[in-house]
Amino acid sequence: MNLTIKQLEYFVQIAKSENISIAASELNITQPALSAALQKIEQDLGIQLFDRSGGRLALNNAGKLLLPRIERLLFSYTRVLTSAQKIALNNDGPLNVSVSSSPWTFLIKTALSRDPRFVIYSSNHYPQPDQLIPAECDAALLYHYLPLPENEAYQVEEVMVIPGICSAMSATINASDTNQSDFYLPASCQQLLMPAEELVMGIKEIKEFLTTQELSLNDYTINQLTCFDQLAASCLNPCNLGILPGNKKLWQNIYGNSLQFKNLIAYDNLRLSISLVSSKELNEEKRNTLKDLIQQKKLSF
Repeated sequence: MNLTIKQLEYFVQIAKSENISIAASELNITQPALSAALQKIEQDLGIQLFDRSGGRLALNNAGKLLLPRIERLLFSYTRVLTSAQKIALNNDGPLNVSVSSSPWTFLIKTALSRDPRFVIYSSNHYPQPDQLIPAECDAALLYHYLPLPENEAYQVEEVMVIPGICSAMSATINASDTNQSDFYLPASCQQLLMPAEELVMGIKEIKEFLTTQELSLNDYTINQLTCFDQLAASCLNPCNLGILPGNKKLWQNIYGNSLQFKNLIAYDNLRLSISLVSSKELNEEKRNTLKDLIQQKKLSF
């Protein structure tokens, strides 16, 4: 058995297309050649990977088990090629950094975008054990309540800790429309807005934690906030309420009087970490340059 990278790429494309003709077109090869390649792959592995039905090829159980493993292998192969290219170029060129839009990193992102030494990617990448940062990036600022997965290929350094959580709602809601608890939930509130899991790692666990407490999130419809820039428009409806990492002072500095904010005192012990994650293959001088800029522009809490 001696499968090539090309054969693995063929398998992944067929799995995604579920059709030999479509996959062949995407791969820019002929349909007979791709059919023969798939037959050779299955012969070499000694197992059938697809269920055939007319012109459709659907992954069977064996194929479903192999697909994510092969995709990780191809990702690792791509990283090896990228690393080799950077070594050949003596690490010349700008540093690719992933920074999602957030009030905590706005100044950092702005400074990086104005510096020709860096290229900014706005990617809400959810860290995976074998891929903490986006494949196209050398470094990323990640937001997380839970510890990041351990991976010896990356260097992880915490740069900020954001205390507490707060609520956000339309400025038109009257105090008489809210209950008197620390949670400041309006009686008319029907939907809650919370950051998506891709935006803040560990938010799922925060939801589960709040649901077990007096906040009783089970009583509300929860909508995912995929970008913090959506907050103002989403909360203008008095029936919507946002539950956000960080305290009200931070958010008030951004939105002023357009929204109301209140700290959820019972959850002051919650801490959101922002960490700089970079490949250990990254040139140390470039990493230090990035770290210095982050230290200059980061917020203090």
